[in-house]
Amino acid sequence: MNRNIHLVGVLGLILFVFGLLTYFMVSYDEYFFMQIHIGLGLLLMVVFVVRGGLRPVGAAAVQRAAGFGIGLTLYTILFLGVLALVNLGVYRYDPLHLDTTEQNVYTLAPQSRSVLRRLPQPVLVRVFAVGGAVKPELESLLKRFSRDSAQFRWEVVDPEQEPNLAEKFGVNERDTLHFSFADGGLERATKISRDVDEQAITNALLKLSRGGRKKLYWVSGHGESDLDNPAEAGYLFLKEAIEGENVEVSKLSLAGGNQVPEDAAALLLMAPRRPLLPKERNAIREYLERGGSAMLLTEPNTSDDVQRLAAPLGIAVGNDVVLDQEVRLLEGKSVGVRPMISDYGEHPITDGFVQGTIFSTVRTVQAAPVQPTGSHVAELAFTSVSSWAEKQVALVFSEQPAAALDPEDTRGPVAIAAAFDGPVQYPDREVDEAVLELVPREEAGATPQESPSAKQQQQATSRIVVVGDADFVANVNIRQLFNRDFFLNCLNWILGEEEGVTIRARSLRCSTDGLTVEEFRSMFLVAGVLLPELVLLWGITTWWRRRRV
Repeated sequence: MNRNIHLVGVLGLILFVFGLLTYFMVSYDEYFFMQIHIGLGLLLMVVFVVRGGLRPVGAAAVQRAAGFGIGLTLYTILFLGVLALVNLGVYRYDPLHLDTTEQNVYTLAPQSRSVLRRLPQPVLVRVFAVGGAVKPELESLLKRFSRDSAQFRWEVVDPEQEPNLAEKFGVNERDTLHFSFADGGLERATKISRDVDEQAITNALLKLSRGGRKKLYWVSGHGESDLDNPAEAGYLFLKEAIEGENVEVSKLSLAGGNQVPEDAAALLLMAPRRPLLPKERNAIREYLERGGSAMLLTEPNTSDDVQRLAAPLGIAVGNDVVLDQEVRLLEGKSVGVRPMISDYGEHPITDGFVQGTIFSTVRTVQAAPVQPTGSHVAELAFTSVSSWAEKQVALVFSEQPAAALDPEDTRGPVAIAAAFDGPVQYPDREVDEAVLELVPREEAGATPQESPSAKQQQQATSRIVVVGDADFVANVNIRQLFNRDFFLNCLNWILGEEEGVTIRARSLRCSTDGLTVEEFRSMFLVAGVLLPELVLLWGITTWWRRRRV
């Protein structure tokens, strides 16, 4: 017993320390585990003192203990060094390419993979980095692209060592990525230099593949919020999101008799507050009849232009506002004008899209009972069963708003967005009443003789999306839930970029799980106290026995 007295003292000290750790970390005033540890630890330390554990130890014992301690320290350092080397190798070379994050942050998004699969030729990306030093995040991202497709290659260029190459490609900023086809078969190139991430690289590949940016024209001049306005009601964030899809956005005024430009890939009409002139509507009609694509967004209490443009397409825009029940903290259920959408129709726009979107002051947009021949209309998004379409719009927006589900109202779920695909044929052109005094009505309303080419143009296929809300993508709302993604899916579809109709890559987020206080204390007790204590006690006991042999 006397020769093991030092082991008794060490074990007592360990029990006492872990008992105090339990007290301060778990913060229990009376806890059986803590009491047993402190009590037993004190008892063993008292035995250690009483049995002479504090008496001086012989020189041989001290020397033997010192030698063992040095050996243990060296083995520990060696073991930690091996672990560090293994960790460094996995970090740098990542042979298994495992992604254990909840949202697959270190895996390319489906959109990126789709673009890689559709590359017409091998692509070479030149990374211009001073000293050849590429940021670790960028290097890891480029490796993911090259692993997913043999068509994607990249190399590092030091602009200080190769200034002629930098001048040739017009590179004047550090950390610039230059994209070109590797074999030079197509003389196209693009580059990015700021905010380089997966989306930026994917957009550059899209631009390289299709030879340039498509152009979206924003019809303006009717009281719409401005696309450069950074205020809550503006659409600056929407403009930036559209440009992030490699689409150029330009304003377009049709009031002066202008036509939609030939280079227009799509047209965007954002809930005009003031009515369009007949010549403006005629310009839009002619563009759509030529096979043009458009997104038509409207709002309750706005002009009926979207309604008049959508009706011949077999899309009915209601004179109503959608109300839905919502639950507010400490207030219970109430009626609101911001329905949350989680039910979507079958269409390429919503294929695989199950995330929530939230709309604000939205009107119904439904497929009409009768649709044009050769066309297809699909309803895209539906409100909940607790919603309804309120016909008394003025009462909802009055100073003392009130609403109730009346017999003339439409019970939910109701559609608030629809997509049209097919040839467009409008009735006769509208006549501007202002010119009737100068031109006879018969002449003003006459339809010009059509050439065969014009008839062929009328058979061109158009893609049109109509949404009963516009401010769901205003600056204040576009980043809520997945509003941005829903809009961009619609935009990519009308542009014919189906590979873009996917959920954008998300940033790394903290994965948490709600734990009660009791659950947290139990986990800490087992993982933070009990297991380390048992390992330490077992290790010291084993070491002591081998030391005494």
